[in-house]
Amino acid sequence: MRTLRSKRALLVIALLVSVVASPPAVATPLVNSAVIRPRVFNNCPGSSLTTINNFPASIVIDDARTLQPCPGYAVNRHVWRFSDNGTTPAVFNNRDSFRFCADLVITGGAAGGVGGLQISPASAQDTEGLFVVSTYGTDGFISASGGNLPTFVFTRSGDPTYLMGTVIHLEIAYSPSAPNFPAKIEYRVRYNDVDYTSEALPFGGIGDDARVGGYFEFDASQSGQYHMRVQWSNICFEALTVDVAPKAWQQVKSLYR
Repeated sequence: MRTLRSKRALLVIALLVSVVASPPAVATPLVNSAVIRPRVFNNCPGSSLTTINNFPASIVIDDARTLQPCPGYAVNRHVWRFSDNGTTPAVFNNRDSFRFCADLVITGGAAGGVGGLQISPASAQDTEGLFVVSTYGTDGFISASGGNLPTFVFTRSGDPTYLMGTVIHLEIAYSPSAPNFPAKIEYRVRYNDVDYTSEALPFGGIGDDARVGGYFEFDASQSGQYHMRVQWSNICFEALTVDVAPKAWQQVKSLYR
């Protein structure tokens, strides 16, 4: 009986040691490019759109219309997505772990648009999950919300407030849930040499079949607003690996107790 028990213990030890010795698999997409998806909202189809994709150095989206506002709800939205093949958006799942960032600049005529970063859920891959920098009016509002993302507002009591034509650094870090721990996300801003953070916010996770990248929304209905340009520079993406080896090694040692 003791021999059989010893053999079983040795088998368990061998299996656990193999887990310790083997590096954990990285399921997060191996991002090597970006793709632009123009006019996912196309309420001013006569506008003149220019896109430049020099990922990771920069991505530029420029939208302009005639001097007359487009009628009704004339909002155009354009997005870009990280890709692992240069052709289609990469697929991100709930168990992935990653961080990404960009330096954002919004320029143009009279204020009337927003830009930023996105983690969009499967149900709204082009529209929801926004890390927003606004130029509407003079609010300069900075916040994150929508889709599966927890809401966080950076602009409290007027600080920080974005001013059109200036550079703002945006960053998102995501880690999946683990036993007894929820998924976490952190939004980070650097503006006028000051760092701001949401700290790690617990939530249910990004869900499977998500899309990740940036977006730009141009309000062509605003009087006097005829041109807007958004540039994302110094774009970064890093797949983060969750190390399971320490837990496995604790399991191995427990066999000797």
